[in-house]
Amino acid sequence: MYKYPSDQPNLLTSKLFPKHKSFTFHWRIFVSYNNQNTKNMTPTKTSLPWDIREVAIETKGIIIPKRKALYRNDTNELLTIVSTDYKVFSNKMLEQVCNEITSKHPFTLAGMEEFEGGKKVMAWLKYNSTGLVINGQAMQDYLLIGNYNTGSGKFFIGTTGYMIRCTNQFTKKIRTFAWAHRGDIDEVMESIPEIIQTYENGRKDLYSEMEKMAEVKIDNHLVEELINHLYPKVKDEVGRMEDLRGPKYFLEQAIARETDELGDTLWGVFNGVTWFTSHDVRKQNNNFGNVAGTAERINRIAWEFLQERITWG
Repeated sequence: MYKYPSDQPNLLTSKLFPKHKSFTFHWRIFVSYNNQNTKNMTPTKTSLPWDIREVAIETKGIIIPKRKALYRNDTNELLTIVSTDYKVFSNKMLEQVCNEITSKHPFTLAGMEEFEGGKKVMAWLKYNSTGLVINGQAMQDYLLIGNYNTGSGKFFIGTTGYMIRCTNQFTKKIRTFAWAHRGDIDEVMESIPEIIQTYENGRKDLYSEMEKMAEVKIDNHLVEELINHLYPKVKDEVGRMEDLRGPKYFLEQAIARETDELGDTLWGVFNGVTWFTSHDVRKQNNNFGNVAGTAERINRIAWEFLQERITWG
């Protein structure tokens, strides 16, 4: 398994884990891990009880041409200003797409959430199938349906995986199904059969890529290279290069923990990264599946880094 450089502190190891010599385990992560197992691990809403209101922009009694404002109809908060050609993809439409999929395909609505004050909304549809296993680890798969109310983002569909063993979460879009806000819901509805087929194929391809990761051995140099790639040095207030010891230390712990259980492979390292983002990073940027923010960025960069090493291995 991956082992820390000799200068790493060995906090609480001898008291909490007297027989474990392979990794240190910080109490803050231990508490966070238990908390994350018991709450906030799934979306909480079964619907989005608000929608978007379109308003013409007026100043001094004069309507501004070719522009309109989008507001939440519950709080009257401004979401964005867009062109009059922009077609709103409402929360009601999002729910209609979910209903169409769950009524005809093996999915169940797991929940919905909003982010950034409603500028991004998402729904998770759980894939109803037993026996989803990667490298001996039970999985849960979700179809991720999202929409941006920002004027530039699109309606999209992706997939997210959830590892039952340790509640690690990782989202990876398969083929990008995305629609600009110029058409209507009929375009999405007509594409659903193709989306489901692509989801099935993409899910199998993703599983295959993960299985290959379990075949490639790693050493300390690769792990250290990955950690420095994810957390490069930054300049401090006076322009000196500063090492981000805090997050790098906790990431090292997570990788050591997972490679100890899963083996010294790319698969073990990747699970260390997703453990770190699911149980430490995510407690500050909480979203099911790690679909956005710092956790998503770290997972994505690590995935790309490790996938390149499959070919090298």
